[in-house]
Formats: sequence, C-alpha cells, structure tokens
Amino acid sequence: MAFKDVVVIGQYIPTNSVLHRAMAETKIVMTLFFIIGAFISQSFAVLAVLFGALALLIILSNVPLRFYARSAKTVFVLALFTFVFNALLTGQEVLFRLGPIAFKTEGVIVGIFFGLRLFFLIFVSTVLTATTSPVDLADGLNTLLRPLEVIKVPVEEFSLIMTIALRFIPVLADEADRILKAQKARGLNLSGNVLRRIEKLVPIVIPLFVSAFMKAEDLAVAMEVRGYLPGVKRTKYKVTKLGGVDVVVFVFTAAVFVASYLLRSKWVLVW
Repeated sequence: MAFKDVVVIGQYIPTNSVLHRAMAETKIVMTLFFIIGAFISQSFAVLAVLFGALALLIILSNVPLRFYARSAKTVFVLALFTFVFNALLTGQEVLFRLGPIAFKTEGVIVGIFFGLRLFFLIFVSTVLTATTSPVDLADGLNTLLRPLEVIKVPVEEFSLIMTIALRFIPVLADEADRILKAQKARGLNLSGNVLRRIEKLVPIVIPLFVSAFMKAEDLAVAMEVRGYLPGVKRTKYKVTKLGGVDVVVFVFTAAVFVASYLLRSKWVLVW
C-alpha cells in the first residue's frame, strides 16, 4: 500500500458538499468543540454521541468512504497498541490469559475506550482537512486567533506554519512512496525481522529528509519572490461571510456538545 493511501490527514478533497460550503472558521470551531467533548468525560455514552455526529459529518462531506477507509488500517494499529498496552498494565483482576500473558478486566475496558477515542480524534480531524483547502484553513486560523495579536502573538506566522505543516503531510507521503519504489527498483528488500527492516529503511529516510529540506527551501524562495513579508497586514482575495450553512453547523455543534456534557456521567469508565 502506498504511503499516500495511508496518510490522509492534510489531504483536501474538493467536492460541492454542505461542509465544503461552510466557512473554515466554522469547521475549525466545530472540530475544536468535538475534541473538547471527547475529553470532558471518560464516558461511553459521550463517545456514542460523538461517533454518531462523526458519521453524519462523513456523510455530509460527500467525500468517498474509501478515502476515510484508507487510513483505517493505520489507525487500527495504533488503537490496537493502545488496547494491548492498557489491557496488560491497568488493573488487577485477570479477565483471561494467553499463556503467561494476563489481560486485566479494567485494562480491557480502558483500552477499548481510549482506542475508540483515538479513532474519533483522527477521523474528525480528517474531515476538517478533507473539506477545507489549505488556504482557507490558514485564513480561518488567522481569523480565530487574531485577538491574540493584542498580546503580541504572531498569529499570521503561526497560522501559516500550521497550514504548511498539514499540507506537507500528503506531499511527503507522495515523496516517500516515490523513493520507496525507486529503491525497490534498485533491489531493496524490506523482508526480515523488525531490526533488519528498520536498518533497511535508511535508504528511504535519508533521501526523504533531503527532499523535505529542498521542498522547504523552494517554498521559502517562492514566498519571497511573491513578496511575502512576516508581520505585514494583508488583504484577502476571498472574503467569507457567515451564511445559513454556518448557522446550522454551529447549532449542530452546540447540540452535540451539550449532549456530551449532559451524558458525561453515563456509562462512565471506572478504573
């Protein structure tokens, strides 16, 4: 599987969906409140509400489900690691054994909860980046953080850094895929035990770092040629205004957050 098929966070999929028509600021606020909702309580009821909202967002985004499914394997591996780590080390009461390995009752429950939370956090962030272009994302962050300029926070530079970092994720995934294919054509074999595989990744990692620095330098030169100066006030090519879609998204976000807050004491994780 190609790297670009695994790393989907940061990839923008242009479609004419309801979420695409919403302002970037609206979607950023929605994502932020959903993330806060996921952390306000260790409640399975809250997770159920959030996953229901996430399913609705995925449908409304009009982005092909295979786009989200591409990252499911990687997220599943991370969630499985979280589950096993907690199942082995959390709690005292043994639920079952696999040879000398004991899985604890409390650990299994905690592992399931944190694995589901990890799934939610990654996929809700993917919805944001899939429905918001990098330029709109930068403008949205800049608008939301602008009050911090009062205390001399370089808001515009921070927004630009965050956006470039997100945009470089799929770019570097494509580059890693290209380098891997080139090295395989030269006879690279990634088979063997874990240590051998890590050792064989050196011919991929070093060119990837070199390419990343070269792309960063090219980007810096391009920005300088186009007259970019940090700290200078800029006008916007596209001025966005609050519309009906944004109002609906805000109401939906508020309803989900309130429901999460009210259900924070239901089906609570006790450990």
